Parts: sequence; structure tokens; C-alpha cells
Amino acid sequence: MTPFRLILVSIWILFGSIAGLFLLPLRLFGVDVNWPVVRILSSVTLKLLRIEIELQNAELLTKETPCIFVANHRSALDIFTMGSIVPPKTIAIGKRELIFIPFFGLLFWGLGNILINRQKRKEALNSLEKAEFTVKKTGKSIWLFPEGTRNRTDQPLLPFKKGAFYLAASTGVSIVPVVASDVSKIRQIRMWKSSKATVVIKVLPAISINNHSPNDLKIKVAEQMKEALLGLGNSPIKRTVRP
Repeated sequence: MTPFRLILVSIWILFGSIAGLFLLPLRLFGVDVNWPVVRILSSVTLKLLRIEIELQNAELLTKETPCIFVANHRSALDIFTMGSIVPPKTIAIGKRELIFIPFFGLLFWGLGNILINRQKRKEALNSLEKAEFTVKKTGKSIWLFPEGTRNRTDQPLLPFKKGAFYLAASTGVSIVPVVASDVSKIRQIRMWKSSKATVVIKVLPAISINNHSPNDLKIKVAEQMKEALLGLGNSPIKRTVRP
């Protein structure tokens, strides 16, 4: 990735976040601001990076609502690759440190997304209770990364935190797994004018909490996501060159 492109993306995220802040008052009138702002901010960021998304099973994103979306996490860019496909009436749970990113963090919180401090159990539980209230009272779906942090290992997934699965149990909604090819490999690609990269995102069928304990559900979801990730291939980031 060239320094110029990196600077261009940084400027866009800064000014895009500032522009998004002016739309926050619309939330007072019940407008779902989160979805269009996240989609636009993410889609333009990916265009600037010359990253395209190949979305598989897109219809499963809206088949069961509300639900709990769980996705694998390999890179800071995941917030934009996943953000580009997020369906309406969905909010995310993100790490508390996001609030310290100038304007972007404030926008993330102001759009109704939930910040979680995994280092403090009581605060983490409060965040999950807020997510439970959101699902039950507003019918919105929740999107989160159950690994809790970026996976920098050679393994398909890190061990899952249990919060998403207890949230499914407390709300009675299904888990919808989402897997994406390793976007962190994009930094190894020379993003020249004539080239682009494709990230493959696959949505898996919903898994109901019925007849599952939260722990059993966690194990089942992890197994299906690992299998799907392996199915994406050993070289999931595709580099294409325009003729």
C-alpha cells in the first residue's frame, strides 16, 4: 500500500467521520443513521484501498432478524470490510479503545454502537446487558467479534469469548456466523493503480440457541466457522490486474 493511498484513506476517514457526526441528531426522530453512515464510510474506504468484496450467501444477512452476527477478526481493516456489508437495523459491539480514535470513535459511539471493556468484567457485563436490551426492545441485531481481539496467529480462529452466546441465550435469537478471508495479507500486496484485491466474505446459515447451552453453541459455531475459513482456500486474498 503506497504512502499516498494511506494518507488519502486517513483523510477520508477523518472528514467522513466529522460529516457523519452532523447526522446524529436524526436518531432523535427514529432514523437508522448507523446503517447508511457505516456503509458509506466503509465502501469509500475500500474503494480508496482498491479492495473489492466478494459476498457469498448475501441473502442470509437478512433472513433472520434480529440476530447475533459473529465474525472472525484478523485486521483493523475488518471494521470496513464487514461494515460494507452490514445490514440495516444492526449495531456493533467494539472495544473501548475505539473511542480514542479522533472523531471516528465518537461517531461509532454516537451512532448507537456499544463499547466494551473486556479488561473489567463488571463493565463488560454492563455492555452485554445494554446489547440484550437493544435486541429485545428495538429489534436490532448485534454484530461482534467473539475472539475479542485480532488473530495474529496461524490458526483460523482464536478461542471465543462466551458473551455472544450468552447474549443469544438471554434474547432467544439465533447466531449468524460470518467468515472473511485474511484481510491482513493485503499489506503484502502492492496496491498500484493497475491492481486491486478481493476479500471473500461468506455468511453461514443461522444457528438457533434451541436445544443448545451457551457453551455448546459456542463450540458448534467455532467448528462451523473454522470449516468455512478452511474452505475459502489457502490464498483467500485475490490479486487481479486490469487489462
